[in-house]
Amino acid sequence: MALVVPPDPSWPSHFRAEAARLAACLPVLHHIGSTAVPGLCAKPTIDMLGVVEDPAAAVPALEALGYDARGENGIPGRMFLRLMAGDVRVFHLHLYGPGAPHIVRHLAFRDWLRAHPARAAAYGALKMALAARVGKMRADYVADKDAFVRAEEARALAWWNSRQDNQRFRRR
Repeated sequence: MALVVPPDPSWPSHFRAEAARLAACLPVLHHIGSTAVPGLCAKPTIDMLGVVEDPAAAVPALEALGYDARGENGIPGRMFLRLMAGDVRVFHLHLYGPGAPHIVRHLAFRDWLRAHPARAAAYGALKMALAARVGKMRADYVADKDAFVRAEEARALAWWNSRQDNQRFRRR
């Protein structure tokens, strides 16, 4: 089953430390996912989004830093990597080329939840309820929250596109 834990205020500092370690390979790196939203429960794996001209070309340097490349892993145009500590997933790294539509989707969803605490709280409650179910697998957890995520992503993208101040590629 998916492990969902209460929010950890150290997640942003873990991201910053890893971003510093990866800076030579990935000059544009964003903290995304639930660990990037203050006060939101999450699986304790930090998701990061990197933007590089050629994601596949970045893989050897990232593998030298301990990352395991998993290919597109279900999302065309993405290079997915993970960093493990034993059997524990520590970091997920989603690499995209400039202008990939998934970049804005991830950033909009993160910023939407940061700006709308009630939506983040609803998402957190759903995640905790789904994770508490006995006998379900990690894939069930992901599938069962999909409808909520898709609806919130649509709201987030509309909100993002209506904003004048969205600097789409700032590092954070």
